[in-house]
Amino acid sequence: MKYEQLLSISLKHTYYKDGLCTDFTVNPQKYTEKLVDEKDTATLLRNYRCLVKPKENGMDIYVPINDNKTPIIQFANDTQLSFELRLKNSEFPLYTDLSQLPSNDNFLRADPKQDGRFGDNVFATIKIQRDFNKINESTPNIEFEFFAKSVRWVYYLVTNQGVNDRDFLITFDAQGSPSYTWKQITIAELDNISNMLAKDYPGMRRLCFVSDQNIPYTEQGLKNIQLSLDQNKIFENLPAPPIRNYYRTTIDNTTQQADAIFTIVKCITNTTLTKV
Repeated sequence: MKYEQLLSISLKHTYYKDGLCTDFTVNPQKYTEKLVDEKDTATLLRNYRCLVKPKENGMDIYVPINDNKTPIIQFANDTQLSFELRLKNSEFPLYTDLSQLPSNDNFLRADPKQDGRFGDNVFATIKIQRDFNKINESTPNIEFEFFAKSVRWVYYLVTNQGVNDRDFLITFDAQGSPSYTWKQITIAELDNISNMLAKDYPGMRRLCFVSDQNIPYTEQGLKNIQLSLDQNKIFENLPAPPIRNYYRTTIDNTTQQADAIFTIVKCITNTTLTKV
């Protein structure tokens, strides 16, 4: 028996270095709106002797064909296939811009609160309707792309070095990448992170640097973020703030707020002065 690819579903994500989104399992939906013979997708694919092959970022489906490359069992003209995207990575919302979900009409975000058919871990459904008998005239590969969340990157610096407010500087050596810049801001009195650092490191200077731009978070991070003191480089590569360190903070010397992630950098020469 010969098989031809009926369709392929591929998920992509700009967060990952290889571009492949492996955060979901893709399954034929077991119940959906009425299809041919009122069968759900999982049953319909079995009845048409299709082979369903999961892959790391989606699914490939093959159908047995005749010598003229048409399905051995002809699909009804109004056949619709539906698939569930089940989330298997709980951190997906942390680095994904949920305001830029795939805009394709085939992609439907599930809302368990309004639609009792979907389980709590069903993130979305994919519905595909076309003439599945015209295999050679269709584009079998269907891609859905997610985008990394972009937020301000914040660095809190704890130090016993320097003497004035502008002796430390954070710069970024782009080397062909988008240009990002940081500026030092006045720390607000109600800044919980700064107040925590004041208790843990009494007598130390506390400085705060906020990126002027939203920066997309990616799996490989961002290299060549440098910390300098009086034009002398202290750190060649500051670490990217962890995605779990999400909070809201001021982005300038006013009360304007922005989504951000933060990390703490210590530049202390006399460690006996710090709290253990």
